[in-house]
Amino acid sequence: MNPSRPAAHLIEIESPIGKLLTACSEKSVLAIQFGSDSKSDLKAWLESTGWILSGEPNVVALKLQRELEEYFAGKRRRFTVKPERNGTDFQIKVWRALMEIPFGETVSYGELAQRAGHPQAAQAAGGACGKNRVPILIPCHRAIASGGGLGGFGGGLDIKRQLLRLEGGEF
Repeated sequence: MNPSRPAAHLIEIESPIGKLLTACSEKSVLAIQFGSDSKSDLKAWLESTGWILSGEPNVVALKLQRELEEYFAGKRRRFTVKPERNGTDFQIKVWRALMEIPFGETVSYGELAQRAGHPQAAQAAGGACGKNRVPILIPCHRAIASGGGLGGFGGGLDIKRQLLRLEGGEF
């Protein structure tokens, strides 16, 4: 392993919504992807952004696995592992606002934009949700369309529906 590049640890987690492929540094969760088909895409992204892959899961990866298992078992509402938030200032504001939405609640993309300090940027808030590499921890599934529809979701609307049902949310 090259000591000048930070290590990223990959781990696959079985869940009620299918396999989750996760990448963690020694300090934070870098990515959560739905399905294992995109493993090569995740590896390519990690390597292109300066990470070197390490074989053994680190403390953060193991803690994430435990916390996700508790979440899916209905025993966890908040995560203690920290998501990596690399993005534009606007994206980071939206992601921060997403993390303040309580478990089991939803907000419209317009309300999310308002909470992020940009009330006229509902569409851009939706775009920031789409750029979120750490779904579930940064709960973009809690943002829905203003008419009550689901809107979009990187993992697909079926997974978004399942996550909202798990949390008992209204949609």
